[in-house]
Amino acid sequence: NQESATVKVFQGERLMAKNNHLMGSFQIKGISPAPRGVPQIQVLFKVDVNGLVAVEATDSGSGKGEVLKVASELSHERIEEMIQESESLEKEDQKDFARAEAKMALKLFIRSLHHAAEMALEDDASTFLAAANEGADWLAANADAEAEEIHEKREELEGNVPELPTAKAASAAEVDMEGHDEL
Repeated sequence: NQESATVKVFQGERLMAKNNHLMGSFQIKGISPAPRGVPQIQVLFKVDVNGLVAVEATDSGSGKGEVLKVASELSHERIEEMIQESESLEKEDQKDFARAEAKMALKLFIRSLHHAAEMALEDDASTFLAAANEGADWLAANADAEAEEIHEKREELEGNVPELPTAKAASAAEVDMEGHDEL
């Protein structure tokens, strides 16, 4: 469970943060402990007439927050170059972004397979774990796969496993099985 969140502030026109200029970063500490991706951080950007950027980030669960004030270190000419670069690389950036989204979706599905294995009966658990391992192995071996290939792999894995149990369904199955000693 994470108890802090890092906020990075970038300047640029590109879709992926890695392709933009890092202006600064800060941490919000003391947020309500929760698994990665669960805390909801609201970020507010304010730019004054002098170009000073104030970034305020607040955890909606705990109300904890931090503020970063930073001025752009980039010249007007460099900013114009970045805009032109982003326009010329727009299609490549969209392709990279789609690939990153597909990878994230596959990783989340793999995580849900592990979770399903914890909740499932033994036979289904082994099926879920086998699919999760196959997905992770495939992703490691195909790091440069295109978005469409990644989507196809996820669909293949989805077709090879039973319906993922929900917490409600798993608890209902447990209650149902408690009343049937012959099972």
